[in-house]
Amino acid sequence: MTMKIRAIMTTVAASVLLLPGTATASAYPVEDAPLLTGNPLYTAGRLPAANCAGKPAKGSSLASVKRHVSALITCMNDTWRP
Repeated sequence: MTMKIRAIMTTVAASVLLLPGTATASAYPVEDAPLLTGNPLYTAGRLPAANCAGKPAKGSSLASVKRHVSALITCMNDTWRP
C-alpha cells in the first residue's frame, strides 16, 4: 500500500473508532446566553446509531479508498439526516 493510501485508511479507521463514543462535558452549563443555547441543534437529541463501518476498502488503489470513504460518508449522512 502506498503511504498516501495508508494515511487515508488510518484517518478513516480513527474516525470510525471515535464516532460511536460520546463525550461527557465537565464544564458548568452556560446560562443567560441565548446566542449560544438558543440554537435548535441543542434540542435535536442524540443521533441515531449508525451501522456504517461495513467492510474494509477493496484493493489498495486511491480510487478504491475514495469509493469506500464516500460510501461511509453517504451512509452517515443518510442515517443522521434530520
